Amino acid sequence: MNKMLNIKKYIEQKMKPTNNDKFEDFYNAGIDAYGQKKYEKAIDKFKLAKEQTGVQSQVYYNLALAYQCIKDYDKAIITYHQFLELHPDDYDGLYNIALIYYLKDNFSKAVKFFEKCIEIKQETDVIKSLVLSYLAQNKLQKTIEFAEKILPLPNNGNELFYTIAKIFENKQSLNKDFAYIDIAIDMYSKIIAKDSQFFDAYIAMSICYAKKGEFANSVIFCQKALEINPKSYEANNQMGLVYDCCNDGQEAIKYYEKALKFNPSGDYKIYSNLGYAYEKIGQYDNAIKFFSQLIRKFPQCPAKEEIKNHLRFSHTL
Repeated sequence: MNKMLNIKKYIEQKMKPTNNDKFEDFYNAGIDAYGQKKYEKAIDKFKLAKEQTGVQSQVYYNLALAYQCIKDYDKAIITYHQFLELHPDDYDGLYNIALIYYLKDNFSKAVKFFEKCIEIKQETDVIKSLVLSYLAQNKLQKTIEFAEKILPLPNNGNELFYTIAKIFENKQSLNKDFAYIDIAIDMYSKIIAKDSQFFDAYIAMSICYAKKGEFANSVIFCQKALEINPKSYEANNQMGLVYDCCNDGQEAIKYYEKALKFNPSGDYKIYSNLGYAYEKIGQYDNAIKFFSQLIRKFPQCPAKEEIKNHLRFSHTL
């Protein structure tokens, strides 16, 4: 989950200078210290600002934010509550206190504040956060019911529903079954039923079916993605992966090379995939070529030592 660490800017009000000069001095010094990531100093300045006349409510938010940055979550919670008493519908304040409760594994309180955020606006980060909080409480049906309310939203319902589906796709089942993946597949199907041109949903369906070992279905949905965007790097690479899993090296190479053609810079994985695919069908010169390009183009790739071993092996053949 992303942190929404937005500092609240002090809006100068027309008050007598004698009433708030000291507040402004301490407050602005706190803002400057926060901007320099000197959070302890910022805390000291914001606390001094709180003690002055003409105090502005945003000082509570920014003090809480500084506490949050140094992970003093208990003090951050207290101070966010003080701010929210003055601004109960402040989205940033609600999100940040919810996030802290989530990090402290207090999921019931996290849900309470994330739900308040949702009432104000439906954004990707808070949708993800609320879903993760529900699932952390094992409230599967509640999560699905919430998702069903998101899908019909007129402007971004599909995108937000897709975000929830991705959470299910990536969640591991304790029973090591495909329960969550099946939920994701059902959700992606609903997106496609609503928008037959939703490219990412077809790719996601292909990946889900590949994870289940249902490669025929994986090919079908990847092909649908390619019909929408035949020059997609992602779709061609995914099709290559599926055929690779089916031990059809020639077809895998065909799609991998298309993917690389459409995105020559690629990433280290496409070069690795091509190297291994050529190695599997015994074309060691081509395997050496792609493994060598990988090492040259991506010297920090995590599989560098393994690739070097394959290079040494291929040179002996």
